[in-house]
Amino acid sequence: MIVGASTQISFVAQNATNDRFDMNLFNTQYEVYSHSFLCYGAEQIRRVYVGHLVNQANGSLLLDDPCLQDGYIENLTYSYIFDTPCARNQYEPLPDLNASSIFTFV
Repeated sequence: MIVGASTQISFVAQNATNDRFDMNLFNTQYEVYSHSFLCYGAEQIRRVYVGHLVNQANGSLLLDDPCLQDGYIENLTYSYIFDTPCARNQYEPLPDLNASSIFTFV
């Protein structure tokens, strides 16, 4: 499932040595491997992606986002895009922008 800040993966893995959990489902016992991958949830991937667009925009506040539906406009502040470790750790801060800079994605 991909939502929020991380992605979780689980599957039956009888020989897993780490992140293994015993589970009973409908009176059947399973050994399940489960792991969470931080920064791979849809929300965080989106922030990393728009952060990339911002860094490639040469200071422009109006950016073309081919992932948006035609006619949809999204306004995001610099602080919103880069306020999580997932996005912040990907890019160096841009010197000409501040936390209140507003980007319009079309």
